[in-house]
Amino acid sequence: MDGYRVALFFHLLALVAASAASGLVHVAESRAHRAATLREARMWLMLTAKTARTFPIAVVVLFGTGAYMISARPGWTWSTGWVVAGIGGAILLLAQGGVLGGRGRKMKLAIQQLAADGGLDRAATLPHDPVIGALSWANTALAISIVFVMTTKPTLEGAILELAIGYVLGVVIGLSGKRSPAADGESAALAAESVPSASE
Repeated sequence: MDGYRVALFFHLLALVAASAASGLVHVAESRAHRAATLREARMWLMLTAKTARTFPIAVVVLFGTGAYMISARPGWTWSTGWVVAGIGGAILLLAQGGVLGGRGRKMKLAIQQLAADGGLDRAATLPHDPVIGALSWANTALAISIVFVMTTKPTLEGAILELAIGYVLGVVIGLSGKRSPAADGESAALAAESVPSASE
């Protein structure tokens, strides 16, 4: 067993952790926006915030292990096309993670204000944030595209094209997940059922 194989193991482990965390975040975001009460919405958003902490750690591990593997393999340099594109993609992942964190904090403050006005057991009235949906799925698709680039090792132009295609597909998926009027009506009905009437 050599250092390269150990680095490769942790490289893949970071990818698995990021993929699992990504799946949890998407489920939690969807459930938060379909929650019947503010208490339930806050619970799902808290899970999103805690799970999102995995991403910067995973990116750091990916970058560190990747750097070691580049230095250990002859012919791979920091100026190699697919390496440059991969680093750029990782930086974009971190930057968008910061944007998502900021918008998530705004959503948390909105819930706190709504709770102060009517309590956590009132019906959830959270607006759908298309930026959160688009960027979260863009990050997922971008991460998968980076893995593809690292596997196929194309030229710089080819790597940028592969990353761009994955990014656009992620944005499209995120925007297509916007709540429909039917889904809004279903949530409203569930909320109405959960609130006791004055005659009870």
